[in-house]
Amino acid sequence: MQQKTYRIKGNEELPELIGKIRETGLCEEAQNCLLFVHENIDDEARMRENIDALTAAFPGVTVFGLTMFGPTYPGLTLPVGTDVSLLHFDRSSFRILLYEIDKMTPEEAADSLSRTLAGMSDVKGLFCAPAGADTMPDAFLRKTRQRHRDIPLFGVQTAAYSRMTGAEPTVFLNGKPYHNVIPVIVFSGSDLHISTGFNLGYKAVGKTMEITDSNGRELVRKIDGITPNDLYRRYLHLD
Repeated sequence: MQQKTYRIKGNEELPELIGKIRETGLCEEAQNCLLFVHENIDDEARMRENIDALTAAFPGVTVFGLTMFGPTYPGLTLPVGTDVSLLHFDRSSFRILLYEIDKMTPEEAADSLSRTLAGMSDVKGLFCAPAGADTMPDAFLRKTRQRHRDIPLFGVQTAAYSRMTGAEPTVFLNGKPYHNVIPVIVFSGSDLHISTGFNLGYKAVGKTMEITDSNGRELVRKIDGITPNDLYRRYLHLD
């Protein structure tokens, strides 16, 4: 598998990006390619514009996109831009599954995933990107981990918003938006190897700490019985 990642800050750079992807020649085998788009903005219109442009430019190529995973509270400043990763599968493959939580429970989604995995060979990794806290991803992830501990499970939550706020977390697949879904990308292949152990680009150090109190959705109140602010003061010396 080959991977090339590009970053753009605005829509005006998109034609140049498309040109760079074409120059690789990898998208000529459309069925073997995955374009993974991560928007660091919560703007469905712009997201749709980027997804539509990439889908039109590369017919037959699977285009998967997700919005950013924050901000978790008003006023939090995050980087703005678009990351596009081109993944070309030669002796390995991928498959995208979508579980609509309006039509099933997270536990039923985990059951469905297990049935699918039972019919596949050489599964090497599962990428999961739940569309917001309303999908109750903990229940899905917990059951999946219990059944498939030998398969690396990784990913990111698509935005932290609840649908009650009016801002719907969104994932896109080949130009179509989906809300309240749990998408899973299954990577497989006898020669494919996936290494995990990093969280948002950071490798874990020190002891494992558990969330001991939250609002049940996206707000953490205590970690190991201590408020996050007190924890930051103790370990990071930040107020």
